[in-house]
Parts: sequence; C-alpha cells; structure tokens
Amino acid sequence: MKPESPFYEHCAGVLRKSILFSGLDDLTLQTMLSIYRRETWTKGAHLPPKQAVELFLVIISGRMELTRINPETGRQITLFTLAAGDAFDVITLLDGREHDVLPVALESLEIITAPLAKVRHWIETQPSFNRAFLPYLGEKIRRLENLSADLALSETITRLAKLILQQAVPDAPFLAKDVQLPPLINTLSDEAMARMIGSVRVVVNRHLQDFIKMGLISTTHGQLVVRDLEKLREYCEQALSSR
Repeated sequence: MKPESPFYEHCAGVLRKSILFSGLDDLTLQTMLSIYRRETWTKGAHLPPKQAVELFLVIISGRMELTRINPETGRQITLFTLAAGDAFDVITLLDGREHDVLPVALESLEIITAPLAKVRHWIETQPSFNRAFLPYLGEKIRRLENLSADLALSETITRLAKLILQQAVPDAPFLAKDVQLPPLINTLSDEAMARMIGSVRVVVNRHLQDFIKMGLISTTHGQLVVRDLEKLREYCEQALSSR
C-alpha cells in the first residue's frame, strides 16, 4: 500500500492507535505498509489453515474470531476475538508451522495482508516493533490462560455474565468500575457467545432468559441491553469469589 492510496491514511491511523504499531515512526510505518495490501471480508468469511501459513493479517475494522473445531463432533470454541489493530497469526509468525485455528469474520472486516515471509523479515530488522511485539504476545497468552481457567473453574452462567460485561466495555479490564457503559453491547448471536464460553447455543439461550428474568439484561432489535450493570457485576464477583 502506497501513501497515495485513498486508504493509506485510514489504515495508518488505525495502526498508530494499536499496541503493536503505535511505537513506529511515520517512515517505518510507511515502509511496513508498503508490503501490505488491503482487502475486505464479508461476515462469515474465513481463511483456510494452509493459507494462514502464508499470510499475515492485520485488522483495520470489524471483528474476527479464531475458533478451534472438533472434526468428529463439529463443536467449536472461540479462542480469541480480534479487533482493529490486532494481528493474525503471531504464533505461525514465530514458529512457521500450520496453526489449527480457523479465522472467521464475525462481521464485515477490513484487513491488510502481506506474505508471512516478508513480515518476518521486516520484523527482524525493526527493533521498534519488537519492543511492542512481546507485550502483545504476552497479553494474548494471558487471555488464553484466563479462558482455560474459566472453562475449568467457572460455571457456564458465570462465564456468560463475564462475557456480557467484557463485550459491554471491550477496552476496559474486567469489572472496571470507572468506565461508562454504552446502552447496547456488541451484537453477538447466541451461537457466537456459546463458542466464546465453551458451551452450546441452547444453554446460552436458557441463561440469557434467566438474566432477563433477574432484570439484568433485555433484548432489542437483536442486541443485548444491560439494564443493571452493578447487579451483573456483583453477580460475577460473587460467583468468582466462591469458586
């Protein structure tokens, strides 16, 4: 992507706000973007695992989920949800091996892609990027660790309540008390939420009905509305403290 591209400033602006790329000066950012090209995905589009070994993706807008599928049962679990400024696949970037996850567009996606080999070479020559890369990787490992702990130690309804809070305030730490809650959380289907908490749609739907009866949430036009943030937060805190 060249600076004269009509999408250059938009993409560069997103990357400047990203944890991964915010430390780059304008010239280095321009050099990096020169090896990328922009593309869009429709909701539900995905990248086959073999192609993921060849391409490195950076999200400009929209959300992508990384899922693992059991080929025998068809059950899926979402390992990560990526948003603007996130990259895929940092694991394959490190070890060069095929990664058994499926990147799927949760909604319309705008991304930039580059050959993995070129990105690896660029990283090897850019210490300013490397300083941000390790903390970014550490944050992803911590999220995976939290997911493993939740699956083993928390009940499904508690994991669902925690997910709703995280989606309501996606950029804030879990249970942060100093962030204003937007009235609507991000649109997610029952099936998508089930994948994110390691459950199935029918169970998620039943727990959502429980939350509605408790006055914690309501639904409007396919979106969840948090009606009592403090009560939902207290529910999570009590459940997590008793596990």
